[in-house]
Amino acid sequence: MAFSINTNIASLQAQEYLRQSSEFQGKTINRVTSGLRIVNAGDDAAGLAIANSFRSDQAVLMQGIRNANDGLATLQTIDGGISNISKLLDRARSLAAQSASGTFTGSRNVLNSEFQSVLSEIDRQAQAIGLDKNGAFARELKVFIGGGRGASETDVISNGLVSVDLTSSAVDTRSLGLNAYRAAGKEGTDIGGSSATSVKNILSRTENTGSVEMAGFTKFSFKGAGFSNGVEISVDYASVKDTESLVSAINMAIAQKASSSAPEDKAFLAAGITAKVVTDSSGRQQLAFDSKSAAFQVSGEDQVAMAFMGQFADPLLGVGRSARPEVVAGQDFQVPAANIDDVDLTINVGGSNYTVQFDIASGDSMANVISAINTQLADPGTDAAIRGKFQAVAAGNRIAIRNIQPDDSGTATVNEAELNFKVTMSKAGTGFAAATAFESAIVKSTNSGGAVQSTRYSDTEAYKYTGLTGGDKQDLTFSVMKQDGTQVNFKMTLDSTNGATLDSAISFINNTLQASSDKDLMKIVAVKEQNGNGTAVDTYGLRLMSSGDFSLRIGTVGANKGVEDKSTGAVAQGTLLRAGESAGGGKTDISSQGSAQDAVSSLLRAVTALGEAQAVVGRGQNQFNYAVSLASTQVTNLAASESRIRDADLAQEAANLTKAQLLQQAGIAALAQANSAPQAVLSLLRG
Repeated sequence: MAFSINTNIASLQAQEYLRQSSEFQGKTINRVTSGLRIVNAGDDAAGLAIANSFRSDQAVLMQGIRNANDGLATLQTIDGGISNISKLLDRARSLAAQSASGTFTGSRNVLNSEFQSVLSEIDRQAQAIGLDKNGAFARELKVFIGGGRGASETDVISNGLVSVDLTSSAVDTRSLGLNAYRAAGKEGTDIGGSSATSVKNILSRTENTGSVEMAGFTKFSFKGAGFSNGVEISVDYASVKDTESLVSAINMAIAQKASSSAPEDKAFLAAGITAKVVTDSSGRQQLAFDSKSAAFQVSGEDQVAMAFMGQFADPLLGVGRSARPEVVAGQDFQVPAANIDDVDLTINVGGSNYTVQFDIASGDSMANVISAINTQLADPGTDAAIRGKFQAVAAGNRIAIRNIQPDDSGTATVNEAELNFKVTMSKAGTGFAAATAFESAIVKSTNSGGAVQSTRYSDTEAYKYTGLTGGDKQDLTFSVMKQDGTQVNFKMTLDSTNGATLDSAISFINNTLQASSDKDLMKIVAVKEQNGNGTAVDTYGLRLMSSGDFSLRIGTVGANKGVEDKSTGAVAQGTLLRAGESAGGGKTDISSQGSAQDAVSSLLRAVTALGEAQAVVGRGQNQFNYAVSLASTQVTNLAASESRIRDADLAQEAANLTKAQLLQQAGIAALAQANSAPQAVLSLLRG
């Protein structure tokens, strides 16, 4: 080995080893004092990344546990509120059972007063706990807890959510079926047993006048979300004698739809529409239809059904009126004592007079006279303006002329104001006043077609609609508020192909809403309603209704086109229409023994519905408890995993510290020796 003083290799090596020992000692001291194996990223970069991920997951889970506990506290509050509502239902059932007893001799009005206050308190408490209809918690509650895994970020988030769906768990009176959507017969009418317009009298009158379209049957048509084209039921009234048997027959006809596989029939049954008789404060009875969940429209399709709904041609006669204009003779018929030849019956249509001529024989009955008139109205030689379009029928002891012209749009071709007639004759007969024996008196109806909307729902007014032509287009944008607070906008466009008429526009709107597959949009239904512009009797408008909240923005298309005016005349184009909640509805009451018996059944269903809602809340509490338990376990395991990577083994590090100290001391001694080695060269120089 050569001797050198310029380069002391041994010293350099000793310095390097001493540096390593010193660095090793420093790291060991850091680990011992910090308790961490990884103090700096350079200690273990890959391990640090994994440990940081575990630590971040722990932070999320810890907050998730707090979120779940908050959710659990909310559900416990709701649970307590439902328990209190359960007690209120118990009191309501007691009151209803008392009023339903035939031996009760007290005041049912007093019972009903307390009953209504109990129902009001149920609504107040349901609102207080956020479980009224569209309440703060009557929705899907999604609580993020974390700990989810998945192939994508979306899956990770989704699997970290715990959901409790309270959408169908509202516990206010409407949601419990104690305040239904109701379509009732005309207010103030009476089809009760002691009335001149009782069910029995209606059937007797219409049967005797031969005005029943199909003997033994009457028809009702229902329209709503999912069955907007109309579901028709045929009610067999052969055994109907009073209101009770009428309701039974109607509900039986509705139940028969259960055998149908048609989508509209299924939607109709899902709406849960049932018939019942309601009694007003004056004891008058009307036929009503209730639905627990859907806004709907009902109409009578013939004279009998319309009369049951309180749509009478003449309240004194109790005869249901037609959907067409009808004119009744102004004087009672009397049997003529002599022949009357060349009797003229003149009908004015659009300002022009059209006449048919017939003879009346001595002693002729009113039925013979009606037959003679109808023979001439149907005669091939009669002017086409009236031939086959009008019919004479009996209305008590008077003669009525009906417009029977088919019209699919439901709008009468002939306006009532233009439908006038007078029977004139060449000579007066006994019992007749010459030229004025059958002078007409127009009979008006408050609702052509007998259509009645349910109350207690969100709706717009009836809007005038004028068909689109050419290149005209109009945008309709529906907006619904989702349960999670977000708003969904849905736009459709009317044009000359789908909006040329009111009927085609209604069909397009309903079909497009149903095709949206959005459950809130699918609740909205468009229907036709009389007097869309508030003027002529035979005009119709567009009405929108839903069991949920919605609004509609109407696009501008131009004057007198598309959806145009409210019935009040205010311009609608280019404006936002917010549907308002309609008043009324079918609130349960116990003011009579019959209504109390119905209330007992309704309350039994309400108790079941409340129990189902409370069960959902209970499941939610258990679900949150399970989620907290899992999250706590995950936190523990993640902490252990992080510890294995990040924490130092202090036993090992203590040994390493001793080792490092010995190595450093030995290194210092060795370096001293290495530094003294070049002094041996001096010995060579002295020699």
